Amino acid sequence: MDINMLLKCCYANIKISSIQKLIMHLNAFHLAVEHGHLDIVKLLINYNKSFADTHSLYKASEKGHASILNLLLDTGLKDECLPCNGVFYWIPLLSNRQQQTIKVDKIRPGLTSDQDIYIKTFFYDDWRLITCETALNTAIRNGHFEIVMMLINELANTIDCTTYDGKTPLMTAVRYNRTGVFYHLYLNGANVSQTCDHAFDFLLLTSKLDLSELSFLSDEQCPVGATVAHIIAMHGNVDMMEFMHNNGFVAWEQQDADQATSLHYAFCQFNYLFVVFNYVKRLNLNFSASTLNGSSVFHSAAICRSFTLYFFQKRNDVSHLSIPDSFDYKNRSILHYSMILPLSQNDDNLKTILTEDALVWSIFEVCLKSKHNFKHTDNEGKNFLHYAAKSGNYFGFEHAYNTLSRHDVMSILTQKDITGKTPVDEIF
Repeated sequence: MDINMLLKCCYANIKISSIQKLIMHLNAFHLAVEHGHLDIVKLLINYNKSFADTHSLYKASEKGHASILNLLLDTGLKDECLPCNGVFYWIPLLSNRQQQTIKVDKIRPGLTSDQDIYIKTFFYDDWRLITCETALNTAIRNGHFEIVMMLINELANTIDCTTYDGKTPLMTAVRYNRTGVFYHLYLNGANVSQTCDHAFDFLLLTSKLDLSELSFLSDEQCPVGATVAHIIAMHGNVDMMEFMHNNGFVAWEQQDADQATSLHYAFCQFNYLFVVFNYVKRLNLNFSASTLNGSSVFHSAAICRSFTLYFFQKRNDVSHLSIPDSFDYKNRSILHYSMILPLSQNDDNLKTILTEDALVWSIFEVCLKSKHNFKHTDNEGKNFLHYAAKSGNYFGFEHAYNTLSRHDVMSILTQKDITGKTPVDEIF
């Protein structure tokens, strides 16, 4: 078979797959790109450059196929910011996604059965469209440094495009610990003052998404108003902190939408390196900063059941912390906060090798050694065991029983809130 015949066969297959695209929404060219078949991609592009599209650019970047990406860019193809408003604009009218949890088989606009309109269901490889992810962002996520270099060197690049939750490529580099990529983006003008802004509420799209998709979107969502400093406090490493500091970054205390600072995030996530970094570099971060509800960085550690408070209280160096008995605007203490949320169903969900029992104990120990008032009540007259009872945190009762005097335990157990309920009443 000569080359012209081969091209005609390939082109015929592409046209056939364009019909199949109505079912799978991937054509043969996309598959060749995704699986790295350079010769086939080159052959098809030489025959017809229109095969190259933004989806193939994304697939080449996602899989790290640099040679294929170079071919695609040579056609004039550009990475672009994607529309991001929660509208599934790529799905035809009266169609379902195969992945969606709730599917509609038909609609009946009239009163008679012969007027039924049947809804077709298709599979869509559309995750990048849902998350509004560029080729650059997926290359960063997957650690393809060469691909990142190629895309950044383009005249029109997507260095400041944001995903569904407002994360920039620079934030993605922090999230996935891509230190070399982080340096490159930073030095090439990435916006360090960008804040996370949710483009849409994905919970309103539950009928179009499956449970695993919803779970991912929830787990990966950047808090509203968070900056790269907040993301570093959550996920960053010392090298990134050092690099930013050495390049003149000083905005470590920017606040998110809840007025939480990077220290709130670090205390919640047990990023002790960030806290130590504050002392080493003499950043003089404000440990007294409070959020919209008046909660301190110490409250953040408590509600996240973080080991931070215990770790820094036990230190004997410059980073030793005295933990004050602080209160939010509802007069809730650190101990209150440690009991608010239900226990995790699985220790695998925790951000530490410690069990939840040990984490609750560590906060209890901090409050005990710091001489906090265990009988303290909030504005509703509730002590910490009221919250423990309501959330099912039996560790709170166990540690109180094993640590406090019998007199104090009985006093706390019989303490009534403003509605007349004791912690024991809350259990039932």
